[in-house]
Amino acid sequence: MAGEQTPRMHRKLVITTAPPRGAFDGIGERFPELEIVDCSADRERVKTEISDAHAAVGAVSAEELARAKRLELVQVFSQGVEHLMYPEMRAHPAVVSNGRGVWSPTMGEHILAMLLAIYRRIPGFVRSQQARQWARDASEPFRYARLTGKTVAMLGTGDIAQYTVELLRPFGCRLIGINRTGRAIDGYDAVYSVERMHEALPQADALVCSLPNTPETKALLGAEEFALMRETAVFVNVGRGSCVDEPALIAALRDGTIAAAGLDVFAVEPLPEDSPLWGMENVLITPHMSALSPDYIDRVRKILFENLERLRDGRPFLNRVDKTAGY
Repeated sequence: MAGEQTPRMHRKLVITTAPPRGAFDGIGERFPELEIVDCSADRERVKTEISDAHAAVGAVSAEELARAKRLELVQVFSQGVEHLMYPEMRAHPAVVSNGRGVWSPTMGEHILAMLLAIYRRIPGFVRSQQARQWARDASEPFRYARLTGKTVAMLGTGDIAQYTVELLRPFGCRLIGINRTGRAIDGYDAVYSVERMHEALPQADALVCSLPNTPETKALLGAEEFALMRETAVFVNVGRGSCVDEPALIAALRDGTIAAAGLDVFAVEPLPEDSPLWGMENVLITPHMSALSPDYIDRVRKILFENLERLRDGRPFLNRVDKTAGY
């Protein structure tokens, strides 16, 4: 009959792990035909419920995946997906979608904040404030550097780096990219492949790492790489701690091979209490929170809802992870 709507095909969504608060607000009204099963408080239940699920939100184990006969989408909100890149998931036809783009604005601002804080020696002034000390040293103006005009190398040229580059451009920075292929990218003065990274490192006043955790990035930066950098160089890492040989970084910071570091990620998290990094005055530490901001839930929800619409309509998903590359 005229005016009748074709019933929408039933779809089932399984929530495997507790999502960020508010990520599912309004989902029932937006997708009334969607069966939503929340297993986040009873993980054992996932093994049963995932057997006829079309989508899962959260981590899925190899054992759970083996039971998923209809699964088309695994949605996670993190940028990193190393926990899902096991052989069975790589071979499975389900698409893994991540939070690419959700975190980049906040992480770009965090990178900028770290660079400015280090160059202007803000951590030292915070310590002086806590000790009620007037620590002004006008006789040593060279100690208080400027970001303006510095050469900044971005190790990884994905969306986090791209947003950061936009923030750095008004400072008149020379911008160098380092990625797998060395292909030219708008906004960079030069781009080097990882194989040519040693040519880029001596040029950098600051090196910013936003790489994911993959077999190719493990311990990519070690003693040899830090030795190539300037003694005045600053290293910032918001990617993954696995990308850095942490003992080599500690040694480089301790002996003056590089000047300072701003670190949001570490080889072991939480950072152990006995780590030498805690006591180093030339190190600025934040506890893996560079991505957090009040508005990220809205961006997370937008990706989830868009992908659920695409699941319903049979269209390609957003933020599809390259299972071969691992990101």
